Amino acid sequence: MPESRRRKLERFLELQPIVWAQMAGAVPEDVRGELSSVTAHQLRALVQLEERELTMHELADAMQIMRPTATVLADRLVARGLATRVADAHDKRVVRLVPTDRGRSLAKQFRAAQRRSVASLFDRLRDAQVDALLDVMETLAGAAAHPGNTETDTFTLELAR
Repeated sequence: MPESRRRKLERFLELQPIVWAQMAGAVPEDVRGELSSVTAHQLRALVQLEERELTMHELADAMQIMRPTATVLADRLVARGLATRVADAHDKRVVRLVPTDRGRSLAKQFRAAQRRSVASLFDRLRDAQVDALLDVMETLAGAAAHPGNTETDTFTLELAR
């Protein structure tokens, strides 16, 4: 790796936790207290479930995690009263994960807090900077969507943990 690229990598790694901390700090205290009892992984799953009921296979695909990990995650959501398992109406062999009212409420609170935090960061950027950031994120997300790239696959698995 060229020296200039290595310096940029180090700067990125230095800035990343600061930006993430600013995003977390923008979450109001009352919402943070409610969300603190739930892991980031569980919140990501609840956000996926907010839109639709999912099988373990669909949850794993949506979160880009392995199926056994999705099953363990579902077990934890059910144990915390954030989701329930329901037999599929058309195929009783299929089990769907459905958020409870509390799970749905937490997902909505989390998404609202996310929107506020990112909006406060976007307010500090020019439109061209926001466009550039989104362009980079779309490029990186596109790379993650194409399996077979060992570096991307490893990175995606690490993020999912």
